[in-house]
Amino acid sequence: MASFDTDPQKVNKVISGVKCYPHSEMEAIISELKIRIAIITVPPDYAKEIAEDAVRFGIKGILNFTTVPLNVPSWVFLEEYDMITSIEKVAYFVKENTI
Repeated sequence: MASFDTDPQKVNKVISGVKCYPHSEMEAIISELKIRIAIITVPPDYAKEIAEDAVRFGIKGILNFTTVPLNVPSWVFLEEYDMITSIEKVAYFVKENTI
């Protein structure tokens, strides 16, 4: 496992047991650690670029937590999770079932 960031406050630290590498090392680390699954949790403006990089570097499956719909090659499994809609559903349920 690995995480990647551009924030100097996070890079080269271990966060919840996962080392955070500089984004610039993404290709090398994906190859070295044989990473095949990516979870994308970046600001919307960067989602497409990160997904493209991930696929180019060998990622075969992506879980997209951003609000940006991604287009990936057919050989890459993509699961897009709309967290905002899920939160809205939970909030609705709680509101409707509050005594």
